[in-house]
Amino acid sequence: MHAERRIGKTSVLRKMKHDPAQGGEFPVLLELERFHSAEEFAIAVYEPVQAYLKRKKGVRMRSLSSAVLSESEQDHWLGCVVV
Repeated sequence: MHAERRIGKTSVLRKMKHDPAQGGEFPVLLELERFHSAEEFAIAVYEPVQAYLKRKKGVRMRSLSSAVLSESEQDHWLGCVVV
């Protein structure tokens, strides 16, 4: 999402996070300034998705908390991000 300062972008994103659509989407709100690499970003997205899938769907994914993503895994996760 892109707009001028003080327009309400963060408020819209927080509303989407707290009131997700019924279509099965799972919003993840992250402050992008804190990431210094694609790997840090991918792990930050992966962890809440992993917790959600485990809690809501019973799906287990391997933990990335101490793992390093391969280049193909980074490409996969970054390719899944909707901007």
